[in-house]
Amino acid sequence: AARASLPGSATSYTGQGFDACTAPGVAQMQTWLRLSPYRAVGIYIGGSDRACAQPNLTSSWVTQEQQAGWHFIPIYVGPQASFGEITSAASQAVSAAQDAVSQARQLGFGPGTPLYYDMENFPASLNTRVLRFATAWTKELHLLGYRSGFYSNSDSGIADLVNNYANTAYIMPDVIYDALWNGAANTSDPILPTTEWAAHQRIHQYQGGQNVTYGGVTINIDQDYLDVQ
Repeated sequence: AARASLPGSATSYTGQGFDACTAPGVAQMQTWLRLSPYRAVGIYIGGSDRACAQPNLTSSWVTQEQQAGWHFIPIYVGPQASFGEITSAASQAVSAAQDAVSQARQLGFGPGTPLYYDMENFPASLNTRVLRFATAWTKELHLLGYRSGFYSNSDSGIADLVNNYANTAYIMPDVIYDALWNGAANTSDPILPTTEWAAHQRIHQYQGGQNVTYGGVTINIDQDYLDVQ
């Protein structure tokens, strides 16, 4: 059964955040809430290619951290184009979206929540396949009452979306999660026109894979800047 829905503010935030492969423990989150600049955390809610176990990631953890003042980026890591795992783009994306919604509901993320598909960097030869996948992911999430987010590298998946923004053959995600490790804590990217995903519809992952310490608590994180409302 689905949990009681968190408020919409749980996934809306403008400011700095981070994502870690494993959701940190409560004590770690409390320390970082006091001492770090971050107020949003990326959590890996499911998917066949999710890399880390999630012993802390429960509905009670999410509720407790939301009430403490944290916001969330719910990330789903399903089949990856770069590994040759996308063989039937539309049907695989529909299955991924359905499972992502199921996992999100268990954690308390209700309708209207953006769920972010993590599509790691892939070769240009797979552009069309990924665009079909992204379209089916977005379409199915919309049918299920959720918003669509899509994470990818600036010069692969995000560039493909930009290049096809007006192409009616594809449905664009509601929010983009742009990996461009330029160290800039903002949502700008030279490939992104200012008129696209302009209504508080962007996350920028601006630094990756660093050990960061606050209050004696060290976590290996990617650093993000959100403008999602």
